[in-house]
Amino acid sequence: MCPASNAHPCGLNIPQNLAGNQLPNAPKNKVNDFLVKSMRKRNQVPDLFTPDGFVAGQMIAHALTASPSNVDRMISSLEGWSFTGPKGQQTIRASDHAMLQPMFQVKLVQNGGKYQTVVLKRLRAKYTAPPEANGK
Repeated sequence: MCPASNAHPCGLNIPQNLAGNQLPNAPKNKVNDFLVKSMRKRNQVPDLFTPDGFVAGQMIAHALTASPSNVDRMISSLEGWSFTGPKGQQTIRASDHAMLQPMFQVKLVQNGGKYQTVVLKRLRAKYTAPPEANGK
């Protein structure tokens, strides 16, 4: 979190700038549009974990397309696979199976009695990738 902050009236220290990995309004792509629209029909909004569940479904479908019965083929089809998920372009790093995905720099803005997020910047996966794990 960014050290810049505002003191909240109740004494909480509310950061002005945050890094977030999912905001329904942040990603601009057809996959996220589909997810948000589908959930809106059910009077729902994607939460922090929704995109990861969606991506898990994409990964399962991709692996089963590669081979419905050979697990080694399923695994190799996912290693290094790049695709568009709700958050944007994502890649499964072949060396350690880490999911490389974008994040968003956001700012909290008070609107009436509520806080809303304003997206300041989209951070590409190559800038948010975790260190590569040693060995397999």
